[in-house]
Amino acid sequence: MRTLIAVTATWLTVGASVFTQQTRQYEQFDVPGALFTRPFGVNASGHIVGTYRDAQGQHAFVRDSKGSYLSFDYPAAIATNAASINARGDVVGRFTDGAGFNHGYLRTAEGEFEPIDPPAPCVLTTAQTVVHGINDVGDLAGRCFDASAKELGWLWRHDGSFRVLDDPAWRGSDAWLATNRDTVMGEYGDALRFTHGFVWSEAGGFITLDVDGFATGVRDMNERGDITGIYFDGARFRGFLWHTGVFEPIDFPGSVNGGGSQGGTRVINNSGLIVGGFIDASGQEHGFLAH
Repeated sequence: MRTLIAVTATWLTVGASVFTQQTRQYEQFDVPGALFTRPFGVNASGHIVGTYRDAQGQHAFVRDSKGSYLSFDYPAAIATNAASINARGDVVGRFTDGAGFNHGYLRTAEGEFEPIDPPAPCVLTTAQTVVHGINDVGDLAGRCFDASAKELGWLWRHDGSFRVLDDPAWRGSDAWLATNRDTVMGEYGDALRFTHGFVWSEAGGFITLDVDGFATGVRDMNERGDITGIYFDGARFRGFLWHTGVFEPIDFPGSVNGGGSQGGTRVINNSGLIVGGFIDASGQEHGFLAH
C-alpha cells in the first residue's frame, strides 16, 4: 500500500561566507558522435549516466569508469534521458512517449525497464516529470506536476511510502537525490520566483542552502557530507562544492556556461569524483570529470 504524506516546511538559510579554490584535474568527455553530451549522475564506481543527442534523437547513456559507453532508449520512446545510477547499476530518468507525455522510469542493472509515474497529486503531463535520483536501497526522488501545473518535488521510499516535498508558500519544488541516510537535495522557487537550494531530512526539515544570495540548486550529496550543485551569478551558471561551510567553484577551465538544461549539474560520488557539464566558447555542450 502506498501512502501519501504532505510536508510542512521549516527552513534555515545558510550563507556562503568562505570561498576556496582547490587544484583539480579536469577531463572532458563526449559520447562518440553526439551533438551534445549532458551528464546527470555518477555512482561509487565512477559510472556516469546522462543524455545525448545525435541525428536520430535524444538517448540515454552509461559511461563506465574506463570510458566505454552504453547507449539505450526506453522501449518505443521518442526521447530518453538517464539521471542517476546507484551502486548496483540501476538507472532512473525520464522518457517521452509517442503522444508526447513524460514519465519516469527504472532500468535495472539487468536491463529490464519499468515505468515510474508518481501518484496523486501528480498527474500525467507533457511537462518534464522525471525520476532524478535513486539510492542504493532503492529510494527514488524526482519531480512531477499537479493539476494546477505546480511543480512538486517528491520522495518515494522503497517501502512504498510517498512524500511530497513542498510548501504552500512556494511556487514549486524539485527533488534531485535521496542519500542512503534519507537526506534529500533539491531546489524550490519562492513567491518572488527566486530559486533556492535545499537539503531536507525527516528530523531537520528543510534547510535552505544558497551561494551568497545567488539563485541556487542543490544537486547531490555523498555519504561524507560533500554537497554539489549549481548557481547563477548574474551572468552565467556555475558549479560549486560545499563542505562544512566552505564553497569551492567547480567550472571547466575556459567554459562560458555551466551546461545546458537549466544550467547543467554537478554531482559527486563517495570518492570525491565530481561530474558535470559545460558549454565551450563555440556553444558546444560537453561532460567533464573533476579529480
